[in-house]
Amino acid sequence: MKKHRWYFRPFRRLRWKLTLSYTAVTVAVMICLEALFFLVGWGMLTVSSAFPAQIARVLDTYFAPEVRPYIEASPPDREGLEGWLETVTTQGIEVGEGQRISLSTFSGGSGLIAVVDSEGRLLAALPSDDGAVGEPFQAEGADVLRAALGGESDPSHQFVRLPDRRLVFAVPIRSEDGREILGALYVSTQPTMPGLAEYARSVLGLLGWSAIVFAVGVGIVGTLFGSIVARGVARRLSRLARAADAWGRGDFSVVVEDDSPDEIGELVRHLNRMARQLQNFVRTRQQLAAMEERNRLARDLHDAVKQQVFAATMNLGAAQALWDRDPMAARRKVDEALALAQQAQRELNALVWELRPADLQGRGLAAALQEYVDGWSQQVGIRAECAVHGERALSPEIEEAFFRVAQEALANVARHSRASRVWVRLDYDDGVTLTVSDDGDGFDPTAAKGAGLGLRSMEERMAEVGGSLEVESHPGRGTQVRAVWKKAEEV
Repeated sequence: MKKHRWYFRPFRRLRWKLTLSYTAVTVAVMICLEALFFLVGWGMLTVSSAFPAQIARVLDTYFAPEVRPYIEASPPDREGLEGWLETVTTQGIEVGEGQRISLSTFSGGSGLIAVVDSEGRLLAALPSDDGAVGEPFQAEGADVLRAALGGESDPSHQFVRLPDRRLVFAVPIRSEDGREILGALYVSTQPTMPGLAEYARSVLGLLGWSAIVFAVGVGIVGTLFGSIVARGVARRLSRLARAADAWGRGDFSVVVEDDSPDEIGELVRHLNRMARQLQNFVRTRQQLAAMEERNRLARDLHDAVKQQVFAATMNLGAAQALWDRDPMAARRKVDEALALAQQAQRELNALVWELRPADLQGRGLAAALQEYVDGWSQQVGIRAECAVHGERALSPEIEEAFFRVAQEALANVARHSRASRVWVRLDYDDGVTLTVSDDGDGFDPTAAKGAGLGLRSMEERMAEVGGSLEVESHPGRGTQVRAVWKKAEEV
């Protein structure tokens, strides 16, 4: 099953989803319109009075006048009426230029067509009934026949719908001057008007294949049009996605060009504005970070190197004063000055090494940290070991935070601990744990808060990426710094 999934992969893209949805909507609307026309047509046949009234108007206008000569004859020409009924049923009469209508159109081919005189007696009928000729016509829908014999001229009152859905029409036959009612033309439909299911079957039988072909054609046109429309939307969203990817890498100089007034264009303008604001924020933060770093370096130089150089200068001055009268005391002062100078040199080396830029691009945290620890060890003269377990890729922000914490922790070792060995361990599991341990003098962590050991800076760096920092130390027992970041659980 999996090997066939690639067939459907293109259809999961937004462009094809929009195309297919447009096609589905187009076909659905077409089907709904066909159903609506179907229901309207059935309603006109079975419920509406407009269609039957139009039939009554045609009977009254075209057919009834042709019956007049046969009734006006004395006695009425029954044979002529029967012949006329046969003719108008099979051949019809001309109702316009090139148009003919037969009575079978209204009667259904097997309904009842009759002509009665002014007294309601049957003169002729089709199908013929010789036994009933001359007798009072027993008609269904007698009310509409009485209305016709009474001279009813309103087409809406010249028909009646029977319970079995048959329609009965009766129109008056007037004299030539229209003042006298000579009789009536009676037409009943047979078979019955169709029910909804019958009408549906007849319509589908007539239009089924053409409707299917029409639906397929509409689907193809809808697919092409939807593809064209969706292609433009997908392209605009692709440009936006590429820009968002660049923003995610920190390149906020990328701008999406989209001047459309629609919702996507408005979203693009908002995101472009957000990117500019983020660029300004990053620039401001970098400036503040540089200023904070300069202040920290100035503080470290003042608290450590400057004091050591000043003390070395004082010792050298004292040695100069004692050199002639007490060479041994002068030599001790020189040795003390030399020790202070060496300590100042280590402090400066640690600061210079700490200022080296983090080379993490394309290398990973583990490789960069191993190289940094080796170089730091050679620079400051302290043995260091670095171990990595379970290496895997991390986001650039997290790798940067761990690298900077390691730099700060090693700088503190070089400046304050008087350690002879350092152990750096990087463990990957559900998250990442960085441990920096030394065998130096140690200190009281509670008393060191805010004392310029860089603890606050390390805590802030870890907090920015959702991690934490732990410091364990006791005077005379060394120090351990643990930076921990746990992978967030997916919801």
